[in-house]
Amino acid sequence: MLRNVDNPESISDHTYRLALMTWILSPKNLNLKKMLIMSLIHDLCEVYSGDTTPYDDLVEKGGKKVTEKWPRRTSKERLDFSARKFKKEYEGWQKIIKYLPADLKSKLELLWLDYTQSKSNEAKFIRQIEKIENLLQAISYSKRHKNIALRPFWVEISESVYDHKIIKLVNAIKNFNDSKQNNNEINSLVKFLFEVGKLKENKRRGWLIRGVENPDSIASHSFRSAIMGLVLSYGKKIDQEVILKMALSHDLYAVNSGDLTPYEESIKGGKKDRAIFESLPWRGSQGKKEIISKKRFEEELKYFDPLVKLLPHEIRHDVKYLWLEYKVGGSREGRFLRQVDVLESLFQGLEFKIENKNLHLNPFWLQCKELIDDQKLLEFMSETDHYFYVTKKLQH
Repeated sequence: MLRNVDNPESISDHTYRLALMTWILSPKNLNLKKMLIMSLIHDLCEVYSGDTTPYDDLVEKGGKKVTEKWPRRTSKERLDFSARKFKKEYEGWQKIIKYLPADLKSKLELLWLDYTQSKSNEAKFIRQIEKIENLLQAISYSKRHKNIALRPFWVEISESVYDHKIIKLVNAIKNFNDSKQNNNEINSLVKFLFEVGKLKENKRRGWLIRGVENPDSIASHSFRSAIMGLVLSYGKKIDQEVILKMALSHDLYAVNSGDLTPYEESIKGGKKDRAIFESLPWRGSQGKKEIISKKRFEEELKYFDPLVKLLPHEIRHDVKYLWLEYKVGGSREGRFLRQVDVLESLFQGLEFKIENKNLHLNPFWLQCKELIDDQKLLEFMSETDHYFYVTKKLQH
């Protein structure tokens, strides 16, 4: 925003690709589950604190041109800035986690403080990855905003990145040219990371065809699905690392296709009558549901495969296996996250309905009631109903 980028990414968009990169790039000697959680929660404080940049206090004095250089401060100035930033963010953190169970709150706070203070090797690794994510985004924006100076991002990386694997990736990004045949492993990985950035801009089609003006992106939906999966699976006999990986990968196909909905056949030719969206397209016909589900799976697989082929072999196998496990509900984790995913869509719809009273959400309730059988998620759905329709006084 300080660089006048039109429609910049949200914090959840940024966090989504950071978490995915953490998974893709994680070395085997570090605790991946810990890193996935840490990457997903590291900016949650900004719900209340807002995003803080190294330029905030400088812009007030020197205007937006200060963003063209990496800021330099004396030791005292750095300490003062860091102290102000931590105080502001810690207050935001306390607000966002206050509703969680005490034991979960305590565990997440330890991870958040670990990241904020760069205590563990896992935290130090993620902080390096975050610099790369910021660089990738800056490069993408520079293609449509010619006045964006990339030098500050390169300087920051040169001063803070030291892991040899990440340095190798940085060099590949520096020399990357999308128009060339990038058929070696490291260049293919760079291409994958740039491609995944499209999920920040791809809006969820189900809301667009219902007339929502500024719907969430696929990246931000995947981010909150991961957060919901993390919180709602707490205390259950379920593999949380698998849950988080599935949430991060479940909509990757949309990089190449955009979001796909169950209504695609019904709205061919531009037909978007409200009646089409008042029920699930397969309501009352199990056979029709199976046909639609099979066609959608085949369509998604067609777009998913070319993207994951850009990944190194070992991680590609992991990503595809978990994606398939999610799509078919072939494990406890897959079935659980499929239920969390429809709950996230319902929750998002109810938030939109606060602004757009005419938004019709019956299909989302039907889908939840058809799919959800986990007791904890049923209780969450009931509380969601009460929160929006009683506390927020929405009309059905």
